[in-house]
Formats: sequence, structure tokens, C-alpha cells
Amino acid sequence: MTNVASKPKFLTREQLHQFNTEGYCSPVDIFTQDEVAELTRNLARVLTLLEPHELSYSICCWEQSNDWLYDLVMEPRILDCVEDILGPDFYQWSSNMMCKTPHEKRHVPWHQDAYDWPLVPRDVLTVWIAFQDCDDDNSCLRVMPGSHQHGLQRHIEGPGPLRNNTSAMFPFYLDPAVIDECKAISLPLKAGQVSMHHGLTWHYSEANGSSRHRNAFTACYAATRVACVNPIKTMNGDWTDFTGYLCRGVDAYRNFRYLDAPKAFGRNPPNKYR
Repeated sequence: MTNVASKPKFLTREQLHQFNTEGYCSPVDIFTQDEVAELTRNLARVLTLLEPHELSYSICCWEQSNDWLYDLVMEPRILDCVEDILGPDFYQWSSNMMCKTPHEKRHVPWHQDAYDWPLVPRDVLTVWIAFQDCDDDNSCLRVMPGSHQHGLQRHIEGPGPLRNNTSAMFPFYLDPAVIDECKAISLPLKAGQVSMHHGLTWHYSEANGSSRHRNAFTACYAATRVACVNPIKTMNGDWTDFTGYLCRGVDAYRNFRYLDAPKAFGRNPPNKYR
């Protein structure tokens, strides 16, 4: 993936250079403090839709049933940033709430998003939205600069080793043999800021060992030429009906089924594959 924007709509040329060379762009100012307060109020509302056994991570692709989350993934300022990176024709296809409670004993292991996504070509990116300040203390995202340039790496299937006596949230992890953690950097964000990373960028986050919440939301976007090449059901979801929303431009490839925007503050059915 290389930047195609000759005249960026939102990102600076320095930010675009950072994404192209380092595989991420951070921080990017998006939401005002008043808007952050509204995000926090709506987050509290959406969490009430969870069933007793569900955690915030169960809020996956709820923009398909929830008008607030739909508006969030279609926020024009975010789409301007995505367009600066992916070009004028792209869709939104997935999201996840990523709220870590205080002293939560689970970490996100080193991985590449693209490992778990059967999408080709890999012109995909994730937008990471901070609902409150995120730093090393409450488990901000950490990345390996430039790692997206090395292609898809070997991952190991399984629960993964403990990290600081905390368990891994994913059933797969990047081969530790390729990781030099001394080269990793943190991406702290203020409430209302976002970061963006390439689908091949190596990243992880520690368990939240602080007394503060770490509330965040991720939205995934892809150029219209990107297709699902392995439409099966996995523990990470059902790829047999690959759906989402055309955000901008035109789709000359028709690799994707587009949905209608939701009209209520609802939720998706429980995902038995997660």
C-alpha cells in the first residue's frame, strides 16, 4: 500500500510519510472535547446492550445494527484520513470495541491484523479511536516501526505464553523469533485522537495494570479492490457473507456485499464464533 493522495484532504504530508515508511500514523486530532463527552455517553449506552456473559470485545461489527456506531465509522474526518491513504474508492468492513478495565489480566499479543484476515491484496488499515487518554500505564497500542514492509510473518497458533503474568486475548501470536522488543514504540493518544496502522504492521498492547479504564474503538477499512479469498467460518467470525459499507468512490470490483445503514441504537446477535 502506498499513498496516492497528491493533495491530502486531512493528513499532513509528514503524517502520510510516517504511514508509508513506518506503517502507522499517530496521533491525529479528530474529535473535540465536547464530542469526546458525547462518545463517552454513547459508549455507556452501548455497553448496556451486552448480555451478562459478554465483554466489550463482543461488540464486533455492531455498526451494522447501531446508528451511533455507524455514524462513528462513517465520520467524514476519519474517512478523509482513510482516503488520503487508501485512495478515493474504499469500504468499511469491521469494527471492535476495545475497552480494557482497570487491572485487567489480559494482554493483546504481538500480531499482524492481516494474519487473521483472508483479504487480498492487503490494502487494508485499522483506525484506532481513543475515547479517553491512552498511555503506557493503561495499555496504549505499541507498534514495530517499518514492520509492514516485511510482508506477512509466521504466527503460532495457540493461547500463547503469559506476559507479565497475564494471559493472551488471541489464540495466535507472532513468532517471537522475529521480534526485537527494544525497537517497539508506544502510540499514546489523548481522548479524541486516533492512530492508523497498516494491516501488516506488527503491534500489541499490554494488560491494563492501572486503576484507569482504557476505552477505545477500532474500525477497519479496505480499498474496493480487496476481496475475501477464504470465505469460511472461523473462531474470529463468519467470512462466508463478507459485508459492510461503501464509504466513498465507486466499486468496480464487486467483491463485497453492501448493507443498508441501521436506523436504531441496536446490537448484533451474539457471535458464537468468538
